[in-house]
Amino acid sequence: MSNQVKIILALILCFTAFFGEPVLDWIKNNVDVVDNTPSVNVEEPSLTFKEVVKDIVSTNIDKEDAKQISDFFLELESVIAVDPGFIKTTGNFREFNMTAGGLNFAGLDLKNKYPNLGEEIDQCIIATIGSEDQTLTDEKRSDLCECLNAVAWAVHQ
Repeated sequence: MSNQVKIILALILCFTAFFGEPVLDWIKNNVDVVDNTPSVNVEEPSLTFKEVVKDIVSTNIDKEDAKQISDFFLELESVIAVDPGFIKTTGNFREFNMTAGGLNFAGLDLKNKYPNLGEEIDQCIIATIGSEDQTLTDEKRSDLCECLNAVAWAVHQ
């Protein structure tokens, strides 16, 4: 390394040692931090689906966890609504839901944090589409989308 480069590096280190903290404090106090977290407005469900998700509403869920859960169910709803050829039966939906949910929530500390939440969500889905494997008709698909939206809404209440 040449002497000129060494001198420049030494000057940068000296400047940082003497003025680094005040400059950093000035930046922290005078620069607005922009939160790039997208906020999604979840539509309020109908009274019927509010009743279906009432047990979820009564669960006290942390804001960050609610966002994660809500985002998942809104995406799931989008897949069901937009691509009817992908999920053809209620059994296909259950498999997809379990696989996608397992991947989406892997590594998060949600498993035992809300002991009954998974069962409550499952009960909402069963109340909407039943527990038997059936063809996902347009009516059942619409109801399922409303249910998933209601779950996404309920975790924020």
